[in-house]
Amino acid sequence: MVIIHISKLKNFRRKKMKRKLLILGVLLLSVSSVVMAGTTWTALTGNYDKNTLRDNDNSSLQLDSSSAGIGMQVAHFTDKNFGVIVNLGFLWDTDDSKSFTWDRQISTYVGPGYRLALGKEASLYGSVGFALKNFRDTNKVLGVETILSVNQIGIGAMAGAQVQIQPSLSILGGIQAGHYFNISGKGSIGSNSIEQTVEDTSAQAITPFVGIAYTL
Repeated sequence: MVIIHISKLKNFRRKKMKRKLLILGVLLLSVSSVVMAGTTWTALTGNYDKNTLRDNDNSSLQLDSSSAGIGMQVAHFTDKNFGVIVNLGFLWDTDDSKSFTWDRQISTYVGPGYRLALGKEASLYGSVGFALKNFRDTNKVLGVETILSVNQIGIGAMAGAQVQIQPSLSILGGIQAGHYFNISGKGSIGSNSIEQTVEDTSAQAITPFVGIAYTL
């Protein structure tokens, strides 16, 4: 009786596993068919960024920075022209005279988007989504390494245009804007470190970009 019970249990588990694999296969086929039916591109861009940190209680207190660098944009739009856009940026300071200077800046943007086709070779697209920035600065003071890192979390928006120049190549350009309402900083001097959220502070940024895209 025990052997029969164990055998039935094993058969039940096998059937349950097959059912799960079948459901997973159907989901994967559905997702792949949606992706294949739409338009997907990967772009390499040149970015220029202007970022301003402000004291919400005193608008005259602000820190400005200017950065330039490269970016990567990945976008997918379905046949219904709805989709998603992901932007990554790697930037460096361009103006040491600004009050806000850093060794490097990493930015991330992701959000749903919509694409408006203008004939077969051009389109406009836009998006509203989540934006994140990280600034990092490393120095040495009296031989001791100091590191300052600032995170900005907020919402962003993007508008761009794309023009096809070859069947799989296109030129694109646009602008991304962000409003950052959560500002936190982390600093260290040697082995001593401190991390803190900055109260009553926000940041705004504008990032124009231009690049070349490869359509899959």
